[in-house]
Amino acid sequence: EEGSGVFDLLLAPLGDSVGDPAVYAEDVETIDGWSPDGSTFLFTPAFNGTPRLLLGRAGSAAQPLGNPAAAVTAAQWAGPGAQDLVYLQQAGDAWELWLDPAQGEARVLDTVPGGPPDFDTR
Repeated sequence: EEGSGVFDLLLAPLGDSVGDPAVYAEDVETIDGWSPDGSTFLFTPAFNGTPRLLLGRAGSAAQPLGNPAAAVTAAQWAGPGAQDLVYLQQAGDAWELWLDPAQGEARVLDTVPGGPPDFDTR
């Protein structure tokens, strides 16, 4: 929507495919990054309330990262082939650093009191 700071997220076919871009999501605030292999992407929908990160993939519905009731932010790809996700999730007055591997169950790596900490997966 013009002037609102939000936009529609469009996906266009690549390679030998021909076609117009298709709307993947409406009312998007930011695109937060693409996986190194280009198969998935993170974006933040524009709405009031708890900040959310959604994981998108062409041909599939977007999935929330982490607990849908908690604030989730600062996701980065990590691990072998950079296929795993590391992100922060709010837990009361603290922030949890989560690892969500491409294979296996997501788990908490650390809990830090106070505001969201800085981290780098490199």
